[in-house]
Amino acid sequence: MPTYLPMLNEVEKASIDERQPLPDRYRGLDDAEMDRRIAAARATLGSRLLILGHHYQRDEVIKFADYVGDSFKLSRYCGTRPDAEFVVFCGVHFMAESADVLCAPHQKVILPDLAAGCSMSDMADIDQLETCWRDLEAMGVPSVIPVTYINSSAAIKAFVGEHGGIVCTSGNAAGVLKWAWEQGERILFLPDQHLGRNTAFKMGVPLDRMVVWDPNEFDGGLAADEALAARLLLWKGHCSVHERFTAQQIEMVREEHPGVRRPRAHDRQSFGRSMTRRRRVVERFGQPEIEHLHRAVRPQLYVCRLQVAMDDAEPVCRLERIRDLPRDR
Repeated sequence: MPTYLPMLNEVEKASIDERQPLPDRYRGLDDAEMDRRIAAARATLGSRLLILGHHYQRDEVIKFADYVGDSFKLSRYCGTRPDAEFVVFCGVHFMAESADVLCAPHQKVILPDLAAGCSMSDMADIDQLETCWRDLEAMGVPSVIPVTYINSSAAIKAFVGEHGGIVCTSGNAAGVLKWAWEQGERILFLPDQHLGRNTAFKMGVPLDRMVVWDPNEFDGGLAADEALAARLLLWKGHCSVHERFTAQQIEMVREEHPGVRRPRAHDRQSFGRSMTRRRRVVERFGQPEIEHLHRAVRPQLYVCRLQVAMDDAEPVCRLERIRDLPRDR
C-alpha cells in the first residue's frame, strides 16, 4: 500500500498562527486576476524589482521569478542587479536574511510571508549557541572551530564568523570540514547533524569520534571526556522533512516497484546542477498532443517547444528550438 507522510510537522503546527492574515480584497481573486495584477506591478516597477524564486516554490510562483535556484545562489544575484531597489525573495526566513547580508545598502529585501521558516534553522538559537560555547570553555574543551550550514539564521552565521569559523553548503561541506580541521582539533557543526555526520564519515572519521551536543541538556548532555575525545561535535538538529523518510518506506517502494534504481552519485549531482536551469515539464496524458515551453540544459540555454504525441500509450517527444535566453534567467 502507498506510504503517506503527515502534511505538517510539530514545528510548522506551532508557528502556523504567526502567519500574516491575507487582506480580504485578495481572497476572492481567481488565478487569472492575480496573474494580471502581478504582471502589472512588475511592469510598473521595471528594473527596480528583482524576484527570486527558490526551487521549492510552486509553479504559479516560479513563473514570475527572474532567477530560480538554491538559497545561496539566489542571494548572490542581488550583487549582480544593483539597479534593483526591491528584492522579493520567495523562500524562507534564513534565505531572505542571507540575501539581505549580501545585497547593497540601498536594496530592500522583502519576504512575502514573514512566518515562512525552516524548522532546522529554528533548531539552532543564538542564545543556545552562546551557552554552548561558554559550556565548552568551562568543560576545558579547546581548539573548537564552529561550522554552520547555510540553513541557519544570520545571528548564527555572525557568531561563527566572529569565532574563527565558516559557513558551508551541502555541496562544499567536505572541503569546509577539511579546512576547519586544519585550523583546530575539533569542529562544532550545526544545525544539521546528519549533514555533518554523513560528510565526516565519508571522509574517514569514525562514528565513535563524533558526539551529539543537545542544546536542551546540561553541558549538551556530554561529559567533559566525551567532548575532549571527539573530533566532531554535532548539534542536535535536523531537517524535519528528511526525518519523515525511513528505511522501511524505501523497502516498501522497492517491493511495489521491483527494479527501481537509486541514482548514482554523478546522476544526483548532475540533476542538482540542472535544476537551476530547467523547469519541470508537466506531462498531460489523455490528449493526442500537447505543447509546453521547456528550457533545455545543454549545451546552451534556450526555450524549446516540447511536443508530446501519444503513440500506443507511449509518449514520443520532439524538441524544437525557438530562441536563446540569457543563461541565468
